[in-house]
Amino acid sequence: MDSSNKKQASDRFKQKRLTGGVCRISCEGDEWILSSVNIEGLKNRFAFAKATGSCVLPAMRAQWDKRGKDAFSFEVLETLEQAEGQSLADFTLDIAELERIKKESAD
Repeated sequence: MDSSNKKQASDRFKQKRLTGGVCRISCEGDEWILSSVNIEGLKNRFAFAKATGSCVLPAMRAQWDKRGKDAFSFEVLETLEQAEGQSLADFTLDIAELERIKKESAD
């Protein structure tokens, strides 16, 4: 790849807007609300953890060991697309606020 193509690829990557969101991981009455600026990445991480038998979060380790990986489910509760021109820092704050709202409504 020549330098012109590398620059174009780099520019496309920088311009790509993220899709973040909030998800719920559930296991027989227990649930964990998580958020990420890359909700697909979080979903893939969960799928990888189930495929390899590794636990996603230390907070769910006891249930993971007791119930097994197949007792866990992943659900996207809400997504949010990064606004054009929005900084990653501001988008991260928006996702954190969305997570806070979802946690409050789950209580």
